[in-house]
Amino acid sequence: MEHGPRLRKHVPALVDKGLWEPVPGGWLIHDFLDYNPSHSKQVAKREANRKRQEEWRAAKASQRDNTVTTALSQHPDPTRPDPTRPVLSVVTSADQSQVANARAALTAAQNAEPGEGWVADVLGLEA
Repeated sequence: MEHGPRLRKHVPALVDKGLWEPVPGGWLIHDFLDYNPSHSKQVAKREANRKRQEEWRAAKASQRDNTVTTALSQHPDPTRPDPTRPVLSVVTSADQSQVANARAALTAAQNAEPGEGWVADVLGLEA
């Protein structure tokens, strides 16, 4: 491997300091494998990671539900009625009499002449 002029001028200093060791065909960086993984260890680690991720993805894919979901189905609008929940309205006999009284009062109020205190008079309230 041919190195450029900038690197060649620093090679003697690197060798003198013991950072590089001369070997046939080039140099060896001193203690490189003490601080860095070898090529074979790096390849083995990548392969193990690849297999682990592939298994995890396969497990997740088998758990996945393939039904279509939308933002509406995940987060329904709370201000609108939920069509899946029935609206219950129970009217008791006591409620029926109150409803009849309210209807009578409304009819009387609609037929009354507008004037001071007419609503209180129709509803039987004291002004």
